[in-house]
Amino acid sequence: MQESYYKLRSNFPPDDARSNGYRSHAYFEKEQSILMEEISDSANFFLDIACGTGLMLLPLLKKNLTVFGIDFDNDACIAARDNGIEIIRGNAYLIPIESDSIDYAISCQFLNQQPDNKIQPLLNEIYRVLKKGGRLTLIWRNGDALVHRVATLIYKPIDIVLRNQVFSYFNHSIIQVEKEANKIGFRTCNKESMFPSIKWRSKNTESFMSKIIGASFLLTIEK
Repeated sequence: MQESYYKLRSNFPPDDARSNGYRSHAYFEKEQSILMEEISDSANFFLDIACGTGLMLLPLLKKNLTVFGIDFDNDACIAARDNGIEIIRGNAYLIPIESDSIDYAISCQFLNQQPDNKIQPLLNEIYRVLKKGGRLTLIWRNGDALVHRVATLIYKPIDIVLRNQVFSYFNHSIIQVEKEANKIGFRTCNKESMFPSIKWRSKNTESFMSKIIGASFLLTIEK
């Protein structure tokens, strides 16, 4: 289950990505731009899992596509509804949606809050709700990258001094997540390391540069 962001949501409006735990709304917008490039044009029904205030898929509403979000936090659901997203309050591990009904699912920055033993149950449930040929794009932080380690060293003492809300963090390699997905029956369509701030992307997720500036992973898989 997603941790409560009540402190952040009391400090930032629902249309500001900082209310969902991002350090910078500008960083979020660059990450969102990359996701929009990744999403299939043939999909009509979208699901944002652990959607927070529902910002990530907002651009799709301008294309008259059907977008749903699911989140366990009631305040997040209210904010997502205010942002124009059809929202379902529920558990990402027991999604209250019929099997084989979703064209495209996304989950951004949710894996980092889930321990290793939760990856396969989460992917199993997403696999269930996707149509045959449906896709899932996951984006999560690469905790091993040097740029991420440096950022943690900088922000950790600041958070302590300012008494900012701190969340649990679990690091997962893209190899680990891809392996779990393939066991279930997902086919890998794309995998990348990326640093959205400078629009850097690489399909070689194990390269030297990925280990230095690959702040996040992107994995797209198909049922």
